[in-house]
Amino acid sequence: MIHYTINTGNSVEQNLSALSPGALDVLRPLVDSGGGQLQPPFAAYRVQIVREEGCAVFTLFRGQEPLLTCGLAWTQAGANEVWSAIEELYLGVSDNITFQGMDSEPCRPASIPWLAVLMMPHILFTARDDVGWFGDFQLCMAAMILERAR
Repeated sequence: MIHYTINTGNSVEQNLSALSPGALDVLRPLVDSGGGQLQPPFAAYRVQIVREEGCAVFTLFRGQEPLLTCGLAWTQAGANEVWSAIEELYLGVSDNITFQGMDSEPCRPASIPWLAVLMMPHILFTARDDVGWFGDFQLCMAAMILERAR
């Protein structure tokens, strides 16, 4: 799967089969219910998931503030739908949170499945120690959503 961070332009091919089965099991109830509070020690965070045919969007919150919004696509029709939404959101927040290395417009990944991650402005107020697990969380959520979609 292509894991693309929109704010930085960083794109990496990820092997979802290498993810921890235990982490996936923890996220299964959240995916099945459309989101909710994470378990301790991450109970300050919650996730909201919206699924459509061939795509999904999930947002990680701390309190009321969104930290990350992730668009996941596994069909071409889903890719068209979710890219439009995530690109529009990026254009709305990019003046507030564009990182070094991003010198052009975001570019939709060419192959599916892909996960496009948009860091929201409030992430800048989150302690570095608290964001270390965000990358693994994004990938595990994407893997579980894909598993449940099949």
